Amino acid sequence: MALNEAQRAAVAANGMTFLRGPAGAGKTTALQQRILRLLADDEPAYTILTLVAELDQRAHYLNALHEAAIGPYADLKIITFTSLAREMVQLFWPLVARPAGF
Repeated sequence: MALNEAQRAAVAANGMTFLRGPAGAGKTTALQQRILRLLADDEPAYTILTLVAELDQRAHYLNALHEAAIGPYADLKIITFTSLAREMVQLFWPLVARPAGF
């Protein structure tokens, strides 16, 4: 798959990466390739968080992973902002509810 210069920079970037642009700019493609690169470089899947706007976008990432056949990625987190917020409330609410007066 041919990537443009901005996409190649996103794929090669170290650390956290935030991509933005209009529809059709290639954000999803770049992010899919970045995830594949990280996993191919032996980054543990559980350390990768991919936030998507809508849950149906998750399938695009999973399809790219299936097609690449690069190994285990079951712990890879591809979720919506809403799902992340829900998980954080479920995880931390018991720790803060009583001290906060609830």
